Amino acid sequence: MLGIGAIFVYVGVEVGLGSLLIRYGESQNIAQLSGFTQSLVRGLNAATGWAGALFGQAPAAIDTSIGFTKAVGAVLVSSYWFGSLVGRVVGIPLLLRFPNRALLVAVCAAGAALVAASILSSGETALWLIVLCGLMNAIMWPVIFPLAITGLGPFTKQGSSYLIMAIVGGALIPPLMGWLATHGGGLRVAFVVPALCYLYLLFYALRGYRVR
Repeated sequence: MLGIGAIFVYVGVEVGLGSLLIRYGESQNIAQLSGFTQSLVRGLNAATGWAGALFGQAPAAIDTSIGFTKAVGAVLVSSYWFGSLVGRVVGIPLLLRFPNRALLVAVCAAGAALVAASILSSGETALWLIVLCGLMNAIMWPVIFPLAITGLGPFTKQGSSYLIMAIVGGALIPPLMGWLATHGGGLRVAFVVPALCYLYLLFYALRGYRVR
């Protein structure tokens, strides 16, 4: 059951952070981006637009001189998901060399710390801390799933099906965050939800994975 909860909150936090990132950026009221962020956004726009370029569709130029806009936010969202891809490419070799559960503990703790630091920060810093969470999410699925089915024996197939159904967390946690952002105290309150999700995942990596 705890493994089902882990998959539920993992998918929920991954989708939730990406879904509310633009709205979170707008709430920061950034009138002028730093030179560092402007350069990084332009570079990331080119990097994350490589797929479109393969089909002859080069990424459109973005005006970064007018502060945070939805176009800038879209680049950050793409970078968040691109970070998951990079983290997976880098993470798989690490999983072959180091204890998987130890790596899960590390990324869950880092994810909780990044979201908490973002809540306590403001401006560009708060946004980049959330973007970095994409890297933390990368190896969670390939570690949580095997941990959750270990020791199930003849119930492995049934347990696996329950874990697959738990991805519904990606459809439930983002609306909860949205509701909290609108009616429950604002976006900083809403981002407490992913922080709590990471803490649950940390608990699961430390103790909750054990077969009872």
